This record gives sequence, C-alpha cells and structure tokens, in this order.
Amino acid sequence: MLQQHELLKQQAVEAYPAVYQKVITEWQQPGPDAFWLLYSANYLFRAGGARWAIDPITLFARLSDSLPLHPLQDFSKLDFLILTHQHRDHVNWKLLESIRSLPVPWIVPDFLVQECSAQTGIPRDRIIPAVTGQSIKICGIRILPLEGSHWEYPLGANRSEPPIKGLPSVSYLLEFHGKRWFFPGDVRSYDRPVAPDLGKLDGVAAHVWMGRMHDPHSDPPLFKQFCSYFSNFQSGRLILTHLYEIGREMKDIWTLEHAQRIKQTLAGISPSIKVDIYCTGDTVEI
Repeated sequence: MLQQHELLKQQAVEAYPAVYQKVITEWQQPGPDAFWLLYSANYLFRAGGARWAIDPITLFARLSDSLPLHPLQDFSKLDFLILTHQHRDHVNWKLLESIRSLPVPWIVPDFLVQECSAQTGIPRDRIIPAVTGQSIKICGIRILPLEGSHWEYPLGANRSEPPIKGLPSVSYLLEFHGKRWFFPGDVRSYDRPVAPDLGKLDGVAAHVWMGRMHDPHSDPPLFKQFCSYFSNFQSGRLILTHLYEIGREMKDIWTLEHAQRIKQTLAGISPSIKVDIYCTGDTVEI
C-alpha cells in the first residue's frame, strides 16, 4: 500500500504544474459562471462578476509548505477569499501570508480570526468574521455562514456522547447571479445535525468522506449515511469532490471508485439529482 501511495503522489506532483497553470489561466479569463478545483476540495470561483476562493491550497503547499508557483501573481484577480476550518488540506498559512498584500477582504470563521491574523500578518480590518447565521454581502454576492459538522462520533453513539475527533468549522450558502449553491465543507457526522433545510438549491458540493477505512476491501462504514444525508437536499445538482487528497495515508484516500459507487446509489435514491464527479484541475460549470 505504501508503494501504491508513493506512486500516486509522484504522478500527482509531476502533473500538477500543468494542471495548476490550466486552472489559473481559465479562471483569470472572462467567461460564464464556473469554479475550478485548485486541489482536492479547494475552489476558485468566477461568477456574478466576481472572483473568489474557498480554502485556496495548492498541492505543493499541502505536501511540503513549499510555494514553487507564484500565488501572489496568480491570485491577483481575487475579489475576496473564504476559509472554512483549520486543517492542513484546507488552510496553509504560508500560502495565505504570501498573498496578504492583495487588497481584498478575507472571510474567516470567527473562532479562527485571531489565529489567522497572527499566522499571516493580515491586518484585522481586512478580515470579515464569519458568524453563524449572519449573512455577508460582498461584490453583489450573499454569503450565509452556517455551523459546520466536522465532529466525528463513535459509530452507533447517541447524541449525548462527546465527539472523539474534530474541530470547529463553517459551511457556506452562496447566492449569486440568481443561483444558490451550498458548500457544507468537510462533514464527519451525518446526523449531527441532520442536513439543514435550505430550500431549493442549484447545487451542493459534497466532500467524499465515509468514515475510517480499516479494510480497503470492505464497505466504507458511513457509506449509507453519506448517501442519505446528501440525498435530502432539494438540489438540482450534487458534485462529489475531495478525491485523491494525497496528503493522507492511502487507506484514507477517497477515489473515483468510491465516488462512482455513491453516484450509482444516489441514482436509485434520488434520480432527480444530477450527480457529477470532479478531481483536481476540473472545471465545474454553474
């Protein structure tokens, strides 16, 4: 398994400079509403006349904290950026520090504001705290922060038991150009709380995670819960991301095979939802 992981990592590292350049070039150009996967579950948006990012991370920053690319130049068209939580595949302080001179606001979870400012040196007056339930309007876009669900509980535990792992996080409902997209971020407990009722949505971005895999040949322990949770949204589309996050051990990496199983299952549960699968470098037209 270690050899398989090293091969996967080598292939990704060799391919990434071209993938990254494609993403940046397309994102910087004018065009229809879309977003790009900068990495496994990290997004660059061009929509509603604005450009923004959610958890901007490059593969190189994820693996080694190195910045061989040129983020200050490449992200120069940003109008703002959004952070969800403090895990290494979602925030890299060195990368964020490298772009702090861009004159744009950062939307940061209120519990992360102090740490963000201390780690990057960004002035506090450039940070907009994301407070659960308090909407933010910027560049004609409405952003509603909601409580995330990044707490992991023992299988079969009742709701009174404390989590065994996790940290605070924020999910976001984005409204732009007459569209409504929900980004729940990393979800670790699919019944705490149940999927929020957000009304009719144009799309939901689902980060594939179905529990801790002790045996790669067995069914993921939270497969049914994942499918049930995301089938409950009133959404025309569901996009599956968070694949091939090679900063993890091989047993914790979610693949196209996992995503295809989810897609097939959801076709039976909720045939009205269009399910698509996206990996690093892909473009999502919205």
